[in-house]
Amino acid sequence: SSGDSVLPSREPSWLESIRERPYFLATMASVFMVAVTIAIAAVVVLSRVEVEGPSVKSEKVFRYFLAGVEAFKDHRWEDSEKQLQILKGLDPSHAKTLQYLDAVGEERRAEGQLELAQASRQRGELGRARAQAGAALGSIFFSEKARDLLESINQELEVRQMRARTSIEAGRYAEALELLAEVEKAEAGRQGVQGLL
Repeated sequence: SSGDSVLPSREPSWLESIRERPYFLATMASVFMVAVTIAIAAVVVLSRVEVEGPSVKSEKVFRYFLAGVEAFKDHRWEDSEKQLQILKGLDPSHAKTLQYLDAVGEERRAEGQLELAQASRQRGELGRARAQAGAALGSIFFSEKARDLLESINQELEVRQMRARTSIEAGRYAEALELLAEVEKAEAGRQGVQGLL
């Protein structure tokens, strides 16, 4: 024996064994290309996802605000309130939205008061009609109608006062008292009534 010791041969590691294969470089290039393709596809897909940035949000705010204002102008209180409430959810600090929401409530109440005033007027309840029409005077849309109704009530009260004066002059005191009581009931302390009593 020559003195050579026989050592067990070392087995190559898995990395070395893969490197020694004939298609190693081609395989690595393919893996790299697949990884790059996946990364590019992910970027493209993510860029198409609609991210709600400031411009998208401001467009939505404007769209709901415009719809709410248009409904407000058309006296469609429920639609206006609905659009403005959605907008308030998107931007709770939008000052104009809060102003319009308050205005919707005021106009809705004024419209209701004016309708009640007109019905009271038709029933001859002039005092109630005056109070209801007076409640609509602060309205943007209904104040003119409320003033017209109040003016017509005032004219009717003046006519009743003149009729009472005529009745007094004709000696029909019961009729005059009845007319003056109606005027006083409609407008307590009305000028000229006490002078006729």
